[in-house]
Amino acid sequence: MKLIKFILKASFICLLLGFFSTVCLANGKWIKVNSKNFQLIGNAEEKDIQQVGVQLEQFREVFRRLLTNYNFISPV
Repeated sequence: MKLIKFILKASFICLLLGFFSTVCLANGKWIKVNSKNFQLIGNAEEKDIQQVGVQLEQFREVFRRLLTNYNFISPV
């Protein structure tokens, strides 16, 4: 009987923590940044998201040069 009460209490606490964590995350400011081939969405600073976009474009260019048999014309 004590085990069932413990499981119910633990489940309720987990459910409560999950609810409040999603409420806190939903309040953040989300930014959308477009690069030539990528759409990036995040809640970091815009310059940080843009830097990730630059790095992704660089990775894409490296793969385009290495994998010459594949079509890299279409955006990801």
